[in-house]
Amino acid sequence: MPSLRYLNFSNLRANEDLHGRRQSMSYVDLRDLYKWCKIPGEELPEHPDLRVRFRIVRDSDEMGQLMAREFVELIHENNTLKRPTRAIVPCGPNCWYKPFTEMVNSKRISLRHLFVFHMDECLDWQGHPLPTNHPYNFRTFMEKHFYGGITADLAVPESQRFWLLPSTIDRVRAALEESPVDVTIGGWDRMVISLTIRLADTRSAT
Repeated sequence: MPSLRYLNFSNLRANEDLHGRRQSMSYVDLRDLYKWCKIPGEELPEHPDLRVRFRIVRDSDEMGQLMAREFVELIHENNTLKRPTRAIVPCGPNCWYKPFTEMVNSKRISLRHLFVFHMDECLDWQGHPLPTNHPYNFRTFMEKHFYGGITADLAVPESQRFWLLPSTIDRVRAALEESPVDVTIGGWDRMVISLTIRLADTRSAT
């Protein structure tokens, strides 16, 4: 199989932020890393030095339910306030797509004002998009598992789905600069770890 290239938000412009400002790489201090690694897992959720909320779940099913519920609640809250929801969403972990779809459809949560910035994509060795049905084509996967089951009248409009490709980088950058992102979702599927950061979390972290 030919080698693949991976494109994500860090590739928008090397060593620059979204506004073109030079920025330095952030490193973890080894002393801090050792300190955190010594803390027993059961003490982490309530640890006084946490900067963002931390929770331990039983398995991937529980994590998927939690991720889906919190995302749906955020969208519903913003819908009630008549403001859009802007989210950076990855391809994976898989565990939250089905409960998200079920919650949206059963609760009739409109996604008409949701703006989705897809976090990443795989390219071929020349930097071109992969064929539609290629197993590493993230767009194909997301269209099936994230968008595919949503009732048509609730679905995210096509114009509000931002797919990250070399040809779309400028459009994605411009759209991101229009307004703050409400939530960034991340995950490591095989490790059953997820990271969800809301704008409110970053404002309260010091």
